[in-house]
Formats: sequence, structure tokens, C-alpha cells
Amino acid sequence: MYGSSSYSDEKKTVVKNGLFTSCKINDNCPPWSIKAEKITHDKINQDMIYKNAILKVYDIPVLYYPKFFHPDPSVKRRSGFLKPQFNNSETLGSSLYIPYFKTLGHDMDITFKPTLFEKLKRFDKTIFFTTISYHQQTSGSHRISMEDLKKYQVLLITGIANPSSLLSFMDENKVNFSHCKFPDHHHFTDKDIQVINEQFAQLKSNKKLILTTEKDYVRLENRIEELSFLGIETTFLSEQEKFNSIIRKQLR
Repeated sequence: MYGSSSYSDEKKTVVKNGLFTSCKINDNCPPWSIKAEKITHDKINQDMIYKNAILKVYDIPVLYYPKFFHPDPSVKRRSGFLKPQFNNSETLGSSLYIPYFKTLGHDMDITFKPTLFEKLKRFDKTIFFTTISYHQQTSGSHRISMEDLKKYQVLLITGIANPSSLLSFMDENKVNFSHCKFPDHHHFTDKDIQVINEQFAQLKSNKKLILTTEKDYVRLENRIEELSFLGIETTFLSEQEKFNSIIRKQLR
């Protein structure tokens, strides 16, 4: 960020006739910049605030904003609206999709996806409701029924956004387990594997098992010698045969 003049204190930096970009000179970032009459860096709220701003891509003016702000480069993620999208469908008509991203801590988040329709049309398609269910037998290194799993001491490894349904399933089946939780889409490091193996070694039972999700098994199967997982599938709450009949009809 630079400009014709600036002043700064502990709370903010103000740049007159300024230009801001997060692209480095030699990286693969498409060259973009925001040029503004006034740029204020709010150090407390970690915001970049612009007055009379012009967005340039490859030095070509693209958009003008009388007022505009965004998180500064030190912010990894923040709650807020994402890019809107216009849609048009013969069934639903014209609509505007406005997603909102909400952080729920350092390793959890949720995205709301409200859609505004120009005109509601009659929707005469059948709606089917489903849920998820876990298999009654482990897969991977060991194939053990949930009934027999009660005899084991289990170290459960998860790297998913919300493991609550799996934890409830384990509790409902009265499985003795300890939970080692990692963030969603976690890239398991050598140190993580060491921690997992150390926790497993601390289990006192002669019958013990490392268990993970089907998703995390793909990341861990070649890094942990004996690893099992619980498969997951979609289950219809009702009218599964009607759904199957519709699919068979379309495939004829």
C-alpha cells in the first residue's frame, strides 16, 4: 500500500490518493489493485476502508465503489456475505443467490444460502427426505461388528467439521472410546501421526483399535499400520422405492 501522503497512529493508518494490492511482484496472483481517494487501515478491527475506490485488474478499471471495505491481509477468515450469483431456471424462474459465511470457531464454520426469487412458480416435483447412517461393521484393517466393538478400547480419530453424529452413534452402541479431534480437511503431519500412535499406546486394553471416518481413512491408511473406519451411507426416511422407480424410468 502506498500513496501521495499518509499519517499513522496506534489505531489506524490513513493514506491519501492511495493504492492497495495483496499481490506480490513474483507470485502467480493475477495483477489487481484498488486505487482510492482515501484508504484507511483500521488496525483495531483489521479492516481496509476505501473512499471513491476503483478496482483495477491488469491495470484496467473494472468497478467503482463510492465506499468499500474488506478485511486486511492479516485476517485468515471472517463472517460475511460471499459473492452473489444470478440464476435463471425454467422451473423456478429468475433468482438471486446470496450466500453468507459464518465462522463458528477456529475449526468450524457454516454457510447459509438464502435465495430470492422474482416470482414463485408452482413446484410439482416430488421431494424426498434422507439422512445419514453409519455401517454396523468396521472396515479397513479389521472387520468388527458394532456388538463386538463393545469389547474393545477404541481411539477415534476425526478430521471432519462436525463429528457429533458419529460420537452419538458410538455412545448409542455403548462403545468405549476416546476421541482425538482434528479440524475439517486436516492435513495430517508426521507429528500428528506420532501423537495418534502415542495415545493409542497408552490404551491399557489387550483389545484396542484405531478407528476413523471413511473420509479420513483415505488420508491415513498408508501412514498408520492398522487402521479401521466406519462407513457411511445415505438412508431414505420414506418412499425409497418410489425414488428408485423414478430413476429406473429415466434410465429406460
